[in-house]
Amino acid sequence: EGIEISETAAGVARDYVASQGAHAKITSGDFFRLEASNQYKLIFDSTFLCALQPTQRHDWAKTMASLISKEGELVTNIFPNRPHGAPDPADGHVGSGPPFALSPRLVSDLLTSVGFEQVSLFEVPENQRARGMEYLARWRLKS
Repeated sequence: EGIEISETAAGVARDYVASQGAHAKITSGDFFRLEASNQYKLIFDSTFLCALQPTQRHDWAKTMASLISKEGELVTNIFPNRPHGAPDPADGHVGSGPPFALSPRLVSDLLTSVGFEQVSLFEVPENQRARGMEYLARWRLKS
């Protein structure tokens, strides 16, 4: 199941899924207004958090915590990252975005503040990255 704020983008995603012979429910709507009764075993965030205004980030984390089931996992693609040697976005240096800069520490600070614990974090190998430095992290709610 997927959600997209733009009906046009949701339609494109539905067409793509169908062209691949796959089945998925893709709707348009507001992520921040999703019902907490819809609990998911897996949520994958790639390029959503970095597109949000920095003032929306804590709400993103709270909504993720309300949507993930107790046995579920959240997987985050942490992108874009600061150039090596630049200040950490966790210290407020997020750029003028969107996309706004992220870092593993920034995402960890957000998610641990709402009850997640990090299961793993790894740097995506250079030959598998879509763009620039990327990290993949897995999270679950603390028991």
